[in-house]
Amino acid sequence: MSLMPAASSTAAPTLTPAGVPALLRVLEPVQQKLLQWAGRVLNCQLQDAYLLASHLYGRVSGQLDDMLLISLGVTVSTESVTMLVSLWVASKLEGHRRQVAGASKLAAALQLLPGSITDIELHVMQRLQWQPYAGWAGRAVE
Repeated sequence: MSLMPAASSTAAPTLTPAGVPALLRVLEPVQQKLLQWAGRVLNCQLQDAYLLASHLYGRVSGQLDDMLLISLGVTVSTESVTMLVSLWVASKLEGHRRQVAGASKLAAALQLLPGSITDIELHVMQRLQWQPYAGWAGRAVE
C-alpha cells in the first residue's frame, strides 16, 4: 500500500517548492511529501498553517495510540494521519473557519467515517495538552 493516496483529477494542484515556506524545505523528504499531500487534500493555501502544522507534527509524531487508530479503521500510515490532522488543526487555528475543509474531506482521504476524524483530532489535541502553540516561535503566546 502506498504511503499516500494517489492524486485524483479533482485534487488541488501539486504544491511547488515555491509554495512551501522556506523553513519547511529543511524537513526530511518524507515529511515534506506528507505535508504537500496534506496540503492538496485540504486545499490549504495558508503559509502560517504549514509552519504550525510542521510544529504540531514534530510534537506528536510517534505518539498517537496505534490501537485507537486501528479501532477507528485507519489503514494508511500513522505518519500520514498525523500530518493530515496536524495541518487540519493548524488550518483551523490560523485560517478562517469557513475556508477550512470539513471532517468529511479528511475522512474521504483516509477512508474513514467523519466521526473518526474528530476522535483523532481530540487525541492529537490531548497529546498537545490542549496547547497547540506551546513552544512555537512563529507566534507570540498570549
